[in-house]
Amino acid sequence: MSELNFDLLEKNIRILIQNQHITQQKLAEITGMTQANVSKALNPHENKHFTLEHIYRISQYFGISIDKLVGNTAPEQAEVNPRTAFEFIIKFMCAKKIRTAEMVVKETKYEHEEGKEEYTPKETEITYPVFYFPDYEQLSDYFLSPSDEPAFDLHMQFCSTGNQTSYFRLNEVLKKIIPLTQMYLKDDIPEEAFQMIVDGYLNAL
Repeated sequence: MSELNFDLLEKNIRILIQNQHITQQKLAEITGMTQANVSKALNPHENKHFTLEHIYRISQYFGISIDKLVGNTAPEQAEVNPRTAFEFIIKFMCAKKIRTAEMVVKETKYEHEEGKEEYTPKETEITYPVFYFPDYEQLSDYFLSPSDEPAFDLHMQFCSTGNQTSYFRLNEVLKKIIPLTQMYLKDDIPEEAFQMIVDGYLNAL
């Protein structure tokens, strides 16, 4: 524990409980500490710290990794690669949770021309595979045609309960968080504020 950045850890916990509207008394119940010790552990001027057991209990209660609590982002960054992206996409495709389509995007492509040393920029149309979480279930999601008997049963179910998917809320959140993420990447939003916004949306899902 001596290698932990306690200042950053305790700062992250303060932000977390503030965002979740958790009182120090509630945090004391979560960690098994007294409220007085929780207050001292959250006070940067006190020489009182959360133990590894306390940190584990906090991470379990809030559903947040210990790495994130202690400010260690290296594992998260290491996982962002084509292999993990492929595994994520295949997992959701096989679970019939995402749909696929194609999208044509105009981009600048630097091409190498014979006889020239430099690459020349050219505007070109690139066709990309795209993936999305649908707001509404369709008969085609179950490989059913309208003439199939199971299709009629599903149709009647949709008539009774609707066909909205559990990802409807996710898409509403994504419409808000995508422009905010772009602002964050341009340094228009401080990291602390951006993380609080992201955590708030996560907890709303």
